[in-house]
Amino acid sequence: MHTGAVNLARFTVLAAWLLAFSPPSAVAADPRGIDPSGAEPPGIDKAQKLVDDHKTIIARFMHPTSSLDKMLCTKTRRYDTGEFYLVYAFYFDGDRYHSSLRFRFFEDGSLDSIDVAGAGTWVKPFQAGDLVLHAVMGLIPQPISARVTGLLREGATKTALELWLRSRP
Repeated sequence: MHTGAVNLARFTVLAAWLLAFSPPSAVAADPRGIDPSGAEPPGIDKAQKLVDDHKTIIARFMHPTSSLDKMLCTKTRRYDTGEFYLVYAFYFDGDRYHSSLRFRFFEDGSLDSIDVAGAGTWVKPFQAGDLVLHAVMGLIPQPISARVTGLLREGATKTALELWLRSRP
């Protein structure tokens, strides 16, 4: 069920991004979250690796016309259930502005969801990407599952990023 059409949609969205925009600059990252107890919950290494390994793609989805300068993990919070979240600040265009995302993870470190946690610019994360998705919808070959098509038609760039990250090993 989770094969052909969904993978085709993922590839098409990624290809549209890569064709539409030049690659961002090299990025420095702080790979560790802040945890006052010093003990990391199970899965946190996996979660941090996911965000760190895909920071360029994440930044491109957030602000497709900007260059990512650096990324820092600014907050980590654990829940009694074992789930946790990491807040990352992404700094763009010579540190002229930043945007933050809250990545929610299950106990094993697999991605649950992404939320915007703040921005230092009037163009919020995913806004420009939503405009691009609307523009490239006609380029996506059919058939694609109704769910994926519906999400893309809504301009759900954040959801497309979540699908991309969930498909990563």
